[in-house]
Amino acid sequence: GAAILTTLGTPTQPSAEFRWTAIGYGAGAADLPEQPNLLRVFIGEALPSEESDEMWVVETNVDDLSPQICGYLAEKLFEAGAVDVYTCPIHMKKSRPAVLVSAIVPDAVLPRVESLIFSETTTFGVRLYRVKRKKLNREFVEVGTPYGKVRVKVGKWGGEVKTVAPEYEDCKKLAEQRGVPLKDVQAAAAEAMSRVR
Repeated sequence: GAAILTTLGTPTQPSAEFRWTAIGYGAGAADLPEQPNLLRVFIGEALPSEESDEMWVVETNVDDLSPQICGYLAEKLFEAGAVDVYTCPIHMKKSRPAVLVSAIVPDAVLPRVESLIFSETTTFGVRLYRVKRKKLNREFVEVGTPYGKVRVKVGKWGGEVKTVAPEYEDCKKLAEQRGVPLKDVQAAAAEAMSRVR
């Protein structure tokens, strides 16, 4: 059994996920006193591994953040290396409206992001917690449309296409060059991609 596996098998990572295509059973002729002389073989295809990583979420509640500073802060957080920044309207004690500012950041930029939030807002503290992110495997496919070529981002999970998204900058450029609505270019790219899939 071991000779078959080492000759025909391809090593994979221990944590790899598989889609089984066949399972085989066999019994050897030798009579082994301490164990059965049996072999079970699983044949399958390794699924592409999904991307995952760990980041920090840095967040704070601010009850006097103007819309201009809120937008400016988001831009600066992205420039500092945050991979995502978002704000949510909330209510704090005494029913005061406020803004929850959240940034998802890698370890390397955490001190810079903390400093930026303290510098640009009136907050007296931030909350920090680790999060694990899972991401679709991404690839780009170029498709032809009546307006020109557009790159389309394809997201896969377990080897299956889960989402497609025409690249905004490509669509915007073509819409401006051709004098057509952006949504028309996006729709044409999505239609072209559906024929490729």
